[in-house]
Amino acid sequence: MRDVLDSLPTIVILVHTLTQTKGDNMTDQTDKLIEEVQSNNKAIEHENVKKQNHKLKRLLADMCMHADEDTPSEHRTRHFNDTMTTSYDYLHEIGHLKEPNKKKEEQC
Repeated sequence: MRDVLDSLPTIVILVHTLTQTKGDNMTDQTDKLIEEVQSNNKAIEHENVKKQNHKLKRLLADMCMHADEDTPSEHRTRHFNDTMTTSYDYLHEIGHLKEPNKKKEEQC
């Protein structure tokens, strides 16, 4: 009985060490899972932003094209013309249109 009592601190230390190791391992696994979920969420968010960006580019190009077609040049203000030019230039700059200041249908 005395031998068991003498070895009790060693057993307690061993159990504590095993528990701690298991706990650290679980923490590591949990951290990895959290990182994986965060990475997946970032990828999903990035894909959503790409889709929204593409939609905005397409809508801006369509709006410019329709405004160009529907508004005779003699009825346009300087601000309207400047904004149309800037929009076409930007769409060209980001690669949505092949040439600046050209209607989308002329680009195909």
